[in-house]
Amino acid sequence: YINIFVNLTTDTFIQLFGTVVQVFEPRFYEGCPTCNKKVLQGQCVEHGAVLPKFIPLLSFYLDDGTSNIRAVAFRDAVLKLLSLSEDALLPLRENPLLFEQYKPQFLGKQLLLTGKVTSNEQFQRMEFLVQQVDEPDPEQLAQALVKEIS
Repeated sequence: YINIFVNLTTDTFIQLFGTVVQVFEPRFYEGCPTCNKKVLQGQCVEHGAVLPKFIPLLSFYLDDGTSNIRAVAFRDAVLKLLSLSEDALLPLRENPLLFEQYKPQFLGKQLLLTGKVTSNEQFQRMEFLVQQVDEPDPEQLAQALVKEIS
């Protein structure tokens, strides 16, 4: 596992292990039902006119004990992170205050995330785009630490 900001390069897939220390309410965007890319005025760049679906996006900060990084998850990763079905998540689009009930079980959660680091030019910061979410296995983590110090 890589420590945050130690040898982080953009567009390289890595695994980060850390604790969720801050979370923001989910956002939703209109996406193409085929490729999930953003749909503007009913048009997908790749598939033309489409009936868009609402795709969730969840931002949070992950701290590995050395630093923290803003992580961004989309679609299925959001559902796995929050342990929710798509039907349970969609009402949050209309009423973001409903998210307050899910925050306590997400904050402080330890996660093993696979994804890649990108540079967000708009906000002048590095971000981690989550591709895969795993619950950490304490035995595996302990073995990795023992190998690291041996």
